[in-house]
Amino acid sequence: MTESRERTASYGVRQKASGKNLRLRLMLLSLYLALFVGYCVLFLSVVKMPQLIALFPILLLIIVPPTWRPLSCEREYSVECGFFIVENLYSFSKRKELARVEIRSAKEIAPYTAGAVRGARVQDYRGDTRSPDSYYVLYEKNGRRYALLFEGTQKLVRALRRYNGATAVLDTLRH
Repeated sequence: MTESRERTASYGVRQKASGKNLRLRLMLLSLYLALFVGYCVLFLSVVKMPQLIALFPILLLIIVPPTWRPLSCEREYSVECGFFIVENLYSFSKRKELARVEIRSAKEIAPYTAGAVRGARVQDYRGDTRSPDSYYVLYEKNGRRYALLFEGTQKLVRALRRYNGATAVLDTLRH
């Protein structure tokens, strides 16, 4: 039973509002504001029916959930059956697999530094771009090099090391 525990691990992080995610959130908020201003201008000056402005909250209830949901999700990293899997969790009920990498075929698994993944296409699946526990998995797919970035924990990195000896384990990772 302990061997099974060492071969599987999972860890989840909430997507922080930083970097690209922050820009998309600000863009959506400004789009909502522009929609409100346009809606008010339309029904106050063009149609001249100010009573319909009261329907705007209903319009927001229709528009906001599907547009905001992809920006406020959790990422789950798991090691299962020799694969490293990254998934998005939406509202604790829906999952979307973002990446699946066979751990044995990975060229390198190590702590991430700025120049570590030169020449590779970067897939950044970290919850926070400034995380001190950032790791990367360097692998090839269809003749191209990819670097998958994630936030590591001791248990997760040890499970990766079990499948791939090229994994560098740091003692400073969170438990």
